[in-house]
Amino acid sequence: MSFRDYLLSSTVSDTLEVWELKDLGHQTAQRILHASDPLQSMQEINQNFPSVVSSLSRMKVDDSIKDEIIANQRMVPPGKSLMALNGALINIEDLDLYLLMDMVREELSLADQFIRLKLPQSAAHKILSAAPPAESNSFRVDFRSSHVHYLNNLEEDALYKRWRSNLNELLMPVYPGQMRYIRKNLFHAVYVFDPASACGAETIDTILSLHQDSVPVRFGIIMYSSRLINVIEENDGSKSDEDTSTLIMRLFLYIKETYSTQLAFQFLSDIHRLRNGGDDYSEEPVEVHHVEEAFVDSLLSGAKSHPQDVLLKLQKENLYKQEADENSRFVHKLGLYKLQCCLLMNGLVHEPNEDATMNAMNDELPRIQEQVYYGHIQSHTDVLEKFLSESSYKRYNPSITGKSTEKKRFVSLFASYHQEDSVLHDISYLHSHGTRDDAKPVTHLLAVDLSSVTGTKLLHEAIRYLVDEAIAYHAYSNMLFILFSSDYVFLFNMMQMDGSNRARVGLLLYACSDSVSTILLMKDIIDR
Repeated sequence: MSFRDYLLSSTVSDTLEVWELKDLGHQTAQRILHASDPLQSMQEINQNFPSVVSSLSRMKVDDSIKDEIIANQRMVPPGKSLMALNGALINIEDLDLYLLMDMVREELSLADQFIRLKLPQSAAHKILSAAPPAESNSFRVDFRSSHVHYLNNLEEDALYKRWRSNLNELLMPVYPGQMRYIRKNLFHAVYVFDPASACGAETIDTILSLHQDSVPVRFGIIMYSSRLINVIEENDGSKSDEDTSTLIMRLFLYIKETYSTQLAFQFLSDIHRLRNGGDDYSEEPVEVHHVEEAFVDSLLSGAKSHPQDVLLKLQKENLYKQEADENSRFVHKLGLYKLQCCLLMNGLVHEPNEDATMNAMNDELPRIQEQVYYGHIQSHTDVLEKFLSESSYKRYNPSITGKSTEKKRFVSLFASYHQEDSVLHDISYLHSHGTRDDAKPVTHLLAVDLSSVTGTKLLHEAIRYLVDEAIAYHAYSNMLFILFSSDYVFLFNMMQMDGSNRARVGLLLYACSDSVSTILLMKDIIDR
C-alpha cells in the first residue's frame, strides 16, 4: 500500500454507503493487478482491509477488468479456487511443497528436451501449455471439399424457416431424448459409401428416413467406386473402365445439376428399390439395367426430351466421368474406403446406421453446448469450419490413430538420439528434390523388411506419399527407410556415396515391383 493510500484511508471516515460496495470486489482485483508486487499487495489488503476499503471504493473500475472477471467466472464455479502449471490443472487439496517441486522439475525437464531439439523458446512454451491430446474417439477427418453433396441446409431451406435461430436454447433443459430444433447447421452428417453396394442402399434409406422425420441435422454424401479404388491401389488408376458405381455417380451429378438435389437422392433410392424387387432386403448386386430404369423413371415426368435419349447421350459423351473419378480418388486420399461405409458427424467417424447417427448427434451435443456457453460459437459461426480447422486430420488411418478401445503405443527416440554412438546419427534421409536444406516439422521413420509382401507394400506407399507430398505441399516431410535385408542395405549404401537420391529412390521403387529373386534383382539394377 502506498503512503498516499495510507494517508487517504486514515483521514477519511470509514463509513461507507451501500452503493459504494457494489464494485468493491472488482476494485480490489484491479488494485492487485496494477500493483508492482501483486502478491505483496494481496497480503496487505487481506491483513488491513478495513483501513484500505475507503480508498478501494473510490477507484474507477476498467471495463476490461469486468470482462475478464466475467469470463473467469464461467470457468471457475463460485467459491472454488483453481491452480494450473503451464495450463495443467493441479488438485490443491492434495498438493504440498514437495509435490509441487516434482511437477516443476518435470516441466523443466521437458522444456530442456525441447530446447536441445533446437526448438525456439516461444514454441517450447506453447507446447508445454498446449491442451492434452484428444481421445481416439474424437478423431476428426477433414472432408471439406466440393465432392460432398448435401441434401438439405437448415439455415436456408424453406422447410426450416419456422424454427428458431437462438443458440441459447441449446443451454435450456429439455426432456431426455428430446431434440432441439434450431435453424443452424450444428450437426453435419456426411455418409461415405459405394452407391452400388448393399451398405450404400441401407445408407440412402437411412438418410431419407431421417430427413423426412425433420431431424435437425444437415445430411450429405460422398460416393466412390470400390472397383476404381482397387485400380488405384494396383496401378495408380492410370487405366480404369467404367463400372456400375461410376455410372450411378455420373447420373446423380446430371440430375442434381439439371433438376434438383432432392430428385438426385430419390434416384439413388429408386435404384435399390428396383434391385430389391419388392423385398425389404436383397443380396443381389446392382446391375446396369437397374440404374437405367431408375434414371428413366426419375426423369419421365419432368424431362423435356425422352430420358432414354438423355441416357444414351451421357453414355456416349462420357459426361461427368472426370467428376465421378475424382470422387473416388478423394475417398482414397481420405483413407475412408477401408471402412466401406461410414458416417462423419462433424468429422467424427461412426457407423452409418440410424442408431449410430442419433448417438453421434447426442455425443456431439455437449461439445457444442460448451462452445456456445463460452461464446466460441455464435449465430454467425460456421460450426463445421470451426471444428475441422481446430482439430482434424487429412487422412483416416486406424493403424496410427487406433480404435477407441486401443491404447496408443509410443517409442521415445529422444534418449537414443542424444547418445554420441547412436545409429540415428548415421541415418541418410530421402528428401524431395530441392528441399534438402529446408526445415521440416515431421520425420517419418520406416522399419521394413523387403523380403516380405507387407514390407514391400509399405515401402511403396511411403515413396508414393513422399512424391505426392512434394507436389502438393512442397515437401514438408522427411523420409527414412531402414531395410532389414542385407543385400538391399549393401546396394543402398553403395548408391549413397554419390549423394544422389534419384538412384536410391529408383532402387526402392524397383524393389517394390513384382517378386523376383534377390540375385536377379540386384544383377538387373547393377547392369542399369
